[in-house]
Amino acid sequence: MAQGMKAEPRVRVSDTARHTITSGDGAYRLGNDGYGWAGLDIPVPNRGCPFEVRVEATLHRAVEQEEGTVWGYGYGLGVCNSWTGSEAQGFSLQYAFRKEGREVFPAHSVQHYPEVNSGEPVEGIDSEGATHVWSIRYQDGQVALTQDDGVRLGEYPAVRSKGSGVSLLPQNCNGKGVFLRVFNADVTFRDISVTELAD
Repeated sequence: MAQGMKAEPRVRVSDTARHTITSGDGAYRLGNDGYGWAGLDIPVPNRGCPFEVRVEATLHRAVEQEEGTVWGYGYGLGVCNSWTGSEAQGFSLQYAFRKEGREVFPAHSVQHYPEVNSGEPVEGIDSEGATHVWSIRYQDGQVALTQDDGVRLGEYPAVRSKGSGVSLLPQNCNGKGVFLRVFNADVTFRDISVTELAD
């Protein structure tokens, strides 16, 4: 039987983030003028139990960068994340766009922070419209992504080892939370819920 857990978002920002934050009535509007870390950290008090996060996200606008550069903007939806004090580490779906001159291209991907720009592209995301409802389900070490209550976009490993060498990635999801990140954009997150699922 599914059981709702209280979602208590905490604002987290790195020293390098140029950000603005407003909140009220269960909505959090974040603006971030760069790639510094700014977002909402939501604790999930579980020990690896399956859970689902639902959130409505509205991308209001990109924060324009220097003309002539190639840059990205959007937001990240993370599960199995830990906040280090300067960044989040763990799985993240990047709802992102790349801007080259006047052209905008979708650049949606799955990342495992702190490694960036090394993930795999995610197909099937409808980039039309500014507001989407996301469902992110964690179960048995896998993360399933659904947009606007439609079909699943895919299923991905929640944690990833780096083969040989030292990895800063979380080893499991025990005691890890949800992190909603904003970069080079102005985004509102609302109606955030976390539900513990039956095994």
